[in-house]
Amino acid sequence: MISKKEGQKKKGIALFEIMLMVMTTLAVAFVMQQSFGIVSARGSIVPSDDGKSWVVRQDGKDYAIFNEYTDAQEAVDRLNGLSGAGVSSGKTALETAPVKPAVTGVPTGVAGVSVIQKAGTTGWTATSTNGATINIEPNTVLAGETFLSDGSYKSITAVADGQGKYDIWADKGVFSEGTHLGTMSKEEADGLQKTLSGQAGITQLGKPLGGMDLMKSLGEGVAFAVGAFTLVQLLSGAFGATESMRMALSASAAMGVMAWKATAALTQGRTGTFWQGGGAMLVGVAAAIITFVLLYEDEKKELVSFSCEPFQPPLGGKQCEECNKYSFKPCTEYRCKSLGQACELLNAGTKDEACAWVNKYDTTSPIISTWKKPLYPNNLTYNPDTTRPSGLGSKIIKTGGTTTCLDAFTPLSFGVTTNEPSQCRIDYLHTNSYSNMTYMFGESNLFLYNHSQSMRLPAPESSTNLTGSPAFKNDGSYTLYVRCIDANGNENVDEYTFKFCVDKSPDTTPPVIETTSIISGSPVQFNISAVPIQVYTNEPATCKWSRTSKDYGDMENNMSCSGNLVKINSDLVYPCSGTLTGVKDKEMNAFYFRCKDNPQKADKDRNVMTQSYQLILRGSQSLNILNAGPNGTVYGSTDVAIVNLSVETDDGSDEGKAWCYYSDTGNSGDYIMMYETNNTVRHVQQLDLASGTYTYYFKCIDNGGNSAEDSTTFTVFVDKSMPLVTRVYKDTPDALKIVTDEDAECAYSFNSCNFNFDEGTKMIYNPVDVKNVHLAQWKDNAIYYVKCRDAYGNEPSPNQCNIIANAAKLSATS
Repeated sequence: MISKKEGQKKKGIALFEIMLMVMTTLAVAFVMQQSFGIVSARGSIVPSDDGKSWVVRQDGKDYAIFNEYTDAQEAVDRLNGLSGAGVSSGKTALETAPVKPAVTGVPTGVAGVSVIQKAGTTGWTATSTNGATINIEPNTVLAGETFLSDGSYKSITAVADGQGKYDIWADKGVFSEGTHLGTMSKEEADGLQKTLSGQAGITQLGKPLGGMDLMKSLGEGVAFAVGAFTLVQLLSGAFGATESMRMALSASAAMGVMAWKATAALTQGRTGTFWQGGGAMLVGVAAAIITFVLLYEDEKKELVSFSCEPFQPPLGGKQCEECNKYSFKPCTEYRCKSLGQACELLNAGTKDEACAWVNKYDTTSPIISTWKKPLYPNNLTYNPDTTRPSGLGSKIIKTGGTTTCLDAFTPLSFGVTTNEPSQCRIDYLHTNSYSNMTYMFGESNLFLYNHSQSMRLPAPESSTNLTGSPAFKNDGSYTLYVRCIDANGNENVDEYTFKFCVDKSPDTTPPVIETTSIISGSPVQFNISAVPIQVYTNEPATCKWSRTSKDYGDMENNMSCSGNLVKINSDLVYPCSGTLTGVKDKEMNAFYFRCKDNPQKADKDRNVMTQSYQLILRGSQSLNILNAGPNGTVYGSTDVAIVNLSVETDDGSDEGKAWCYYSDTGNSGDYIMMYETNNTVRHVQQLDLASGTYTYYFKCIDNGGNSAEDSTTFTVFVDKSMPLVTRVYKDTPDALKIVTDEDAECAYSFNSCNFNFDEGTKMIYNPVDVKNVHLAQWKDNAIYYVKCRDAYGNEPSPNQCNIIANAAKLSATS
């Protein structure tokens, strides 16, 4: 049974899809924004207290643009508080301007505006220096607007309405709707652009909203989204929402807010009912709903069964001949049999090897009969099932008792044999064909003559569905159906049946502890006071343990047991888990277990063990590595030298017996078990190494789980040169003396260099403990043909010498 829940991978994919959707929306909106021809004068329009005078401020330079006002001195006073070069020119013009009803002229220093005059009762008209006119709606449009903290607008924006006109908007910010100021034609907008272009404090008109503005929009949107995510996480957790629900709600809130704010910014100033009527908010709501639908899925559980079985070739042998078609690629037995169950390699080992379909015309299904060897318990037997007309079946009965029914909660094994290699299946339901059957007989898909099946019998009243084995019904009598199929695909039409019953007598036997995860008498790790343990019972039960043998009710330590019949493990027993505490080093630690069956029943109907199951754990001591080698220099005479890594262990759980591993890196995943190891105290691994310096690391582990580590460093020296004679002379009174450059043994002949070293006359050492000084008996006028061999076997070739010494010449010169 596994829990199938949407994991982090699926959530990540869903979030990526949503982010992709939002970013696509923003990109489309940005393209639309450019196609509408948004232009912007990036300055600050500061209103006076009466909403009738306006100042454009940018980078410390101020320019005055006026609509209707009542007091010129008031505007002058206001400008007095501002800094920048533009203030003085604006101030002079105001002092000479008429007070009412309007300004008919302004100084040329004002950016891009030469005349502002009243346009009747509908508003004001601003005329640029090149004659372009902007119609400004009445000031009542501005009434009640909420400004930023500094009381300013962020920009002036002209938005094409698709009909040859531009709407003029005062923008309060990236996430605001803006204030509509009037309209003008494209020609007027172009003229205004040319007029304001290059003026201090006002950026060029006609430049679309820049990348920095878009990044700012996204940044503010993310900030709002993070806040919404955190808030919903806290609130949904307080109300007890599941993890899946919390994630879905929080993410949908964040995505909704981000989509709403971003859309509002990018559709700012649009004409039309949809955007003015809250279209951005509708986009946010849609994004939130889509996010929730993609992310939220309630947890659900499914029963999943799987098996890992050996590969089996297809039935029959239609493809056998394919193996013979390639002359350059011989047909091996493996290739032949992999093409079909009925393929065989004929004339193996000869030049006439061929793969063929054997028994091609076999149409007979396997013959099934009972197999006695696996039948268990020993008091069971097979009886022919005479109730079946076909006679294809047997009853499994118990002998030697008051009933022929089998005992509940006991293991049952039985088997079948077939007249040809077959694959068999078993089921507890009648089916129409082999392929419709659920279980492999014995959980094996191999084609065999003999097949065995094991299971554990439940109580008659139990209802279970055992993983990998047939399930049993509730009436206490069971029928199992078996079919087999041969290599040619011939299967049994009629099933072979096994019938048996489970004793319906009341369960009066206590549970049985059949084994434990640690075998009694096993050692445990040094200096560990707590050891995890599992006990395995023959039926569902609850278990306890104690350090002394006592009644179940008096035992102090409970274990975690499954009372569910489907929790049987692969060994057909029921596990109970716990932790044994108080384990003492270097002592025999005794623990006692007792169990009570039928966890689902009332206590009076349960059977309890009256004798304890004893488990002994041997406390140990630390494992030690006494020495590791080799050390120093290792010599060799060929391209590589034979090096024996060695480790000697002691103490631990079994007086040094352990398994040892070696590595040339020391990384945990690189260790290899030594060749001579496994429960010994001396561990050896032979290696062939070239010249160089090496470091090897060792790790040893004993039966109790104790471990020890060590390392060794050594040098390999490969000597491939024969010894050299450094001196030769006559030594008094009558000896020939030869000195070599290394320890060696020397031999000579009086005939020639063509002699076998071992057949030559050996020279002696003088003194005996110095191995590079060699003596031979002196003979006048003799010629000595000398060969020398070092400790690594380096010597001259068969027809060469190290030196040829002429006694006559040596005598004359000595």
